[in-house]
Amino acid sequence: MRNDETPGVDLPGAPNTSQLAPTSVSGKWPTAPLCDELLESYRRERARHEITFASVRAELEEQPSENLIRACARRWCADITALAESLTKATKSPEADE
Repeated sequence: MRNDETPGVDLPGAPNTSQLAPTSVSGKWPTAPLCDELLESYRRERARHEITFASVRAELEEQPSENLIRACARRWCADITALAESLTKATKSPEADE
């Protein structure tokens, strides 16, 4: 049995089960609908990651030299880090609570 078919196993990138409506008793195996919902969510997130990563890879492959590949990768990293910082600031701001 593959890991993504194992009920109740935390999968990388899967949402926290506390975000979902409680459908099982704590300490017990989750019900089948909860497992299906988690697997579907994990697969959507994984597909989004693969599409995004393929886009980044395509841009890196377009660069004509090793130095330009590295420079492009650094720009991607900086842009992603800046985006993460702005999102964390937005979630911590009092306006985000309203």
